Amino acid sequence: MKKLVPLMIIICIIVLIATIVMMTSDITTMLTSQEEKLSQMQNQVNHLENQIAEPKKENTVPEPVVEKDIENTTPQFSMEKLKVALPDATYEMAAEATVAPLKNSGITIEIEEGKVYVSTDAKNSQYQTLFPNIAEVKKQEITGFSAKPKSFEYAVFGQDINPPVILFLLEDGTLEYVKSLEMLQNATYGSKGKIGELTNIVDFAYVSVHENAGGGFKSTVAIDKEGFYYDLHELIKNI
Repeated sequence: MKKLVPLMIIICIIVLIATIVMMTSDITTMLTSQEEKLSQMQNQVNHLENQIAEPKKENTVPEPVVEKDIENTTPQFSMEKLKVALPDATYEMAAEATVAPLKNSGITIEIEEGKVYVSTDAKNSQYQTLFPNIAEVKKQEITGFSAKPKSFEYAVFGQDINPPVILFLLEDGTLEYVKSLEMLQNATYGSKGKIGELTNIVDFAYVSVHENAGGGFKSTVAIDKEGFYYDLHELIKNI
């Protein structure tokens, strides 16, 4: 009997330890489960906060697209800025669409490293009308400029399609020109010289000219850096 008492005590201790271990395991498992639940809840809260912070796309109203008014984008023309003009006439900016057909003459100008080249397209219908029986030109250099040309423009003068006067803006702000018909007929590929005493020219523009006596036509103006306009038709026709 005396031997059984210690044994029973040992058994009780073992059972107690096993019980404590099982309870500890259950508590650990329960705590782990609770931590996982808390983590999931925190993730849900963070997700909700992000959704609240971001603007809802479906409720975002896009800004209205305002189409450009073509008429309002046409540069304004100031008669007070017109230094050289046809007497007793009014001027206004011409729409590019009305000028484009007058510029399509089958002549191509290229400026490469300060040198000017002209080519023609004999298959172009307007070329055939404006330059009958003139052979096609393949990249012929135009020489004789007093300074390096930096840009060019096909001058439009009159109501009908005519052989263009080709304008060249030089690096020193002056203008020189070539009469295309004369150049191609005579095969003389050189500048005709400066246009008047124009200086500080920066750009060209097309205008509609309305004579008070009746009628109207298109012309080309040069614009200097101060915004003054010069009707090149009035200058070139006297050269």
